[in-house]
Amino acid sequence: LVFLAKNVDELYAIYLLEGVLTAGIYPSAVKVVSASGGSLTLYLALLDSAAPVVTLVISSLSGEILSGWTFYYVTLSLGLFLGGLLSLSLKVSTLKSTQLRKVLLDRRVIYVSLIRAGEQWGLWGTSSWLFPFLVLYDGVPVKLSEILFLLYGVGQFTSTLVSGFLSRTVDDVKLVKVTLAAFVALVFALPLAKEASLLIPLSFLLGVFSFIYRPPTDSLVVKVMGSRHAGTSMGFANAISQAGSMVAPLFVGEVISLGLKGFAIDSLAFGPLASLALVTLVVKGNSGGSEK
Repeated sequence: LVFLAKNVDELYAIYLLEGVLTAGIYPSAVKVVSASGGSLTLYLALLDSAAPVVTLVISSLSGEILSGWTFYYVTLSLGLFLGGLLSLSLKVSTLKSTQLRKVLLDRRVIYVSLIRAGEQWGLWGTSSWLFPFLVLYDGVPVKLSEILFLLYGVGQFTSTLVSGFLSRTVDDVKLVKVTLAAFVALVFALPLAKEASLLIPLSFLLGVFSFIYRPPTDSLVVKVMGSRHAGTSMGFANAISQAGSMVAPLFVGEVISLGLKGFAIDSLAFGPLASLALVTLVVKGNSGGSEK
């Protein structure tokens, strides 16, 4: 459909339709994973590894994608089509959730969804804007910025492996707290590092900590209501948390429009900082299934 768009309004409508049609993919995948038994956080980490892999591929092929965008969209469409066909072969035994109202009105689900929204703020903010901001406002060379973005993608991929390992020994809530705190600290530290020798390791670490909190947070979403309601809980949490990725550009844009360009990068940490405060104040317990 992208090729049929004749103006920008039609392109907006096509992207909106794509968002609606793909909205149920991740919640459904979480439901499949939660029904499989075993280590939930580990399996969610493996599921979430798809996003860092995509970031890594795009960062390494960004030039080719821009010059051959037609081939990129055709390949993407074929991949989605084949993935849909493969999903038809899955045999999953799950109980149908009949308590939609119970899920939507549970305060614990709302709390974890808001925590996830703040995480989305930081994740998509750093993935989309951090490295262009380093070029625009901190004078980092474009070529170095591309290398830093690639290392950031490698860090995200590494984070899924680390998160799965840590989930066996560290409580999910504690893991979310520690990794959010580390992410916030790294975002504040990156603009202060002017030398490539510092920017390179910091970018890798930022990639690790920009995604490592995702699997344990998703695990908390499922554990709050149980695997029977995994699809509904994750669908609700996913919808709420998308607000983080929508509010972030408005907030960051306002910071820049006020002439506070030096705080543009720092503003990427505000959402995760709010999530850190929320998870510290209202969430406790090994499963995240109880509240203060």
